[in-house]
Parts: sequence; structure tokens; C-alpha cells
Amino acid sequence: MNPVLIQEVQMTYYPVLDCAFDLFNNLTEEELKQVRKEDFEETLKHLEYLMRVCQGPPAYEKSERFILTFALKCYKCSNLEKRMHGLSYIEEAIQMVARRKTHMSWDHYESTSSATSTSRSYSVAKWLEPKHIIDFLHEHQILESVFQAKIADMHPELVRR
Repeated sequence: MNPVLIQEVQMTYYPVLDCAFDLFNNLTEEELKQVRKEDFEETLKHLEYLMRVCQGPPAYEKSERFILTFALKCYKCSNLEKRMHGLSYIEEAIQMVARRKTHMSWDHYESTSSATSTSRSYSVAKWLEPKHIIDFLHEHQILESVFQAKIADMHPELVRR
């Protein structure tokens, strides 16, 4: 894509991304309860499409930070279903980083299940790295909360995994 056109697209769509991220991040707990996981994931899929159009490290960082921020928001919710969604978003972020090692140059890759003949697109982290995930989990005491124990008391292999 022409560099001038990329700059124009970025100037147009970065504010849209910010607005979408702010909308989700500023939901009250009651509003959050009304957001279906499928709707959030569909919206995120469309935002990821904009990310591919914008093509840039700032856009990738924004998007991947948002996933962690929204995951934390869901995890801290008093609603058990939303807490579970928060954990699944954290798990997806970890998987995005793992896929980065094997699919470095791809934004997404397709996986087809022959048993059900279904195809699913998987995101690959562009900015997010293992260090970011570890810092996030430690800073927000996610592991301590999930396992109801201090990291110092946990087996190092459990923390690593």
C-alpha cells in the first residue's frame, strides 16, 4: 500500500479504534453484563480487520493492550460468567503469543476441522510478547486470585505454564 495512503488510513481509523476500545473499557458492570461474548468477539474481529488496514506497530499495540484491559475488566466483574469470559480472553492472549512463534509473518491463519468441516481464523500477536503477559498476570495478581495462593508458594513450573 502506498505510504501516503497508509498515513491517511491511519489518521482516519486510529480514532475509530480508540472510540471502540473506550466504549468497551468504560462500560459499567451492569452494562457489561448485557454484552454477549459472541458480540464482543464479532466486534473484535471487525476491529482486527481495521488493524490490518492500518498496518502499524502502534495499532497492534493498542489492540493487544485492549484485549488484556478488557479481559481484566471482565475478570474483575462480580458476575461469574463474565469472570470466566475474562479468563478465556487472557487465555486467548496467551495463545496469540504462542502462535506468534510459529506463524511470525501472518496476522491470522485458518484452521479447518475435518470432523465438522468448520474453519476458524486465529489471531497471531504482533506486539504482545511473553514478558507482557507475565507482567500483566503478576501486576493484577491473576494467578494468585485464580489459585487463591501467593506466587511465592506455587511451584515454579505451574507459574511458568
